[in-house]
Amino acid sequence: EKAPYIRKHNDRPSTAKGIVQYRLVEHYKDGRKGVSPVRIVRFGNGENPTLPYPNPVVDGKINVTLNEPGMVTVLDLSMRTVWQKSLETGRHRLDLGALPKGVYLLRSEGRTHRIVVQTNMP
Repeated sequence: EKAPYIRKHNDRPSTAKGIVQYRLVEHYKDGRKGVSPVRIVRFGNGENPTLPYPNPVVDGKINVTLNEPGMVTVLDLSMRTVWQKSLETGRHRLDLGALPKGVYLLRSEGRTHRIVVQTNMP
């Protein structure tokens, strides 16, 4: 049995970076159209770094992923650098166990993320 709709797609090389929204439109043979919900696609190339996790930090460790080599800096709310390291591309598990409990800013790849350190490790 043939499908009640016509499948067509238009794949073009994507130059998209960051977050892109899309939806599918199905054209049925009887002339009707069906529209899917909006979906979100995230593209890399340094435009959409992975968020640090876990947040809050409960065991002194936080994971970050870098799309390109660079400096990762943790600042206190007075904007003083309290932790800093140059890292290569990829996933890293950072040891922030020496930091006192509190709210910090983690900077990497031109982005700043608010992180909470709930416990510090001895």
